[in-house]
Amino acid sequence: MKAINLDDRRLGDREVIRLVEALEKNRTVEFLSLRNCDVTDEAVGKIGDMLLRNAKLAELHLDSNRITAEGAAALSTALITNETLAVLTLNDNRGVGDRGVVYLIGALEHNTALRTLGVERCGVNEGGSGGSKASGSRKAVNRLEQI
Repeated sequence: MKAINLDDRRLGDREVIRLVEALEKNRTVEFLSLRNCDVTDEAVGKIGDMLLRNAKLAELHLDSNRITAEGAAALSTALITNETLAVLTLNDNRGVGDRGVVYLIGALEHNTALRTLGVERCGVNEGGSGGSKASGSRKAVNRLEQI
């Protein structure tokens, strides 16, 4: 199995954590979609831990959950060393906000694998504090194919 799509299943953190723990040593799954699964920062922290060990996952979709800047920080920590994830979408997680996007963009200075970062409708304020802090990472952002 190369793809797992559990969109719209409202799994919650407990079930997602069980799945993520199984994927830590994954050698086949390249695509994981958990859109609208009622995921919070607790499970995203475990997803971040998994990304530190997983050497196969290339695409991760976490749109329309309950992720905040804390979850974005956990993902950004993993992105610093992860060498396989090419697509990460967090669209429609309004709690991510400026601070969360700044964490993610900061990780891009170290990550060369990520090509698409989806952060639409994540509570980012145009011209807000996130924009000025993120401008120092313009080179990393410019390398993305899609943001």
